[in-house]
Amino acid sequence: MHSPYHRAIERHLHTRLREGWRPIVLSIHSFNPELHGRARPWPVGLLWKYREPWLDTLFQQLRQQGLEVGDNQPYDGHVMMGYSLERHAIPNGLRHLLVEVRNDGLATQGGNANGLKNCMLPWMLQVFLPLDDIKSGGFYPLPV
Repeated sequence: MHSPYHRAIERHLHTRLREGWRPIVLSIHSFNPELHGRARPWPVGLLWKYREPWLDTLFQQLRQQGLEVGDNQPYDGHVMMGYSLERHAIPNGLRHLLVEVRNDGLATQGGNANGLKNCMLPWMLQVFLPLDDIKSGGFYPLPV
């Protein structure tokens, strides 16, 4: 399952690059609300290895919607971004973002699951689609 999945991602990214796209690779994970007895207050954290200007726009839009967002929290994106981003995005110079969602909210009806649906998808489209070097005409998610 692991190898075919990553080969499919590679084919998808190479196809998009040949077509003139500059993909942004997103990875979505969840995290515990507490680590070693310390609370992690953010319902959502955005992790990045290299800070780019589009991230400032993203943080600003999320905070304007009243969402407390961890900036390279709850983990340090400089240290590790996860296998998929380390394999597919970073070595190829692609824009990337690791979205961490606090898992206690995912288990409740009024928690982060609604935030993901109602808040995150709109900002993803607002921030990612208008970028000047992304070919217009569609939005292609990676294969699942």
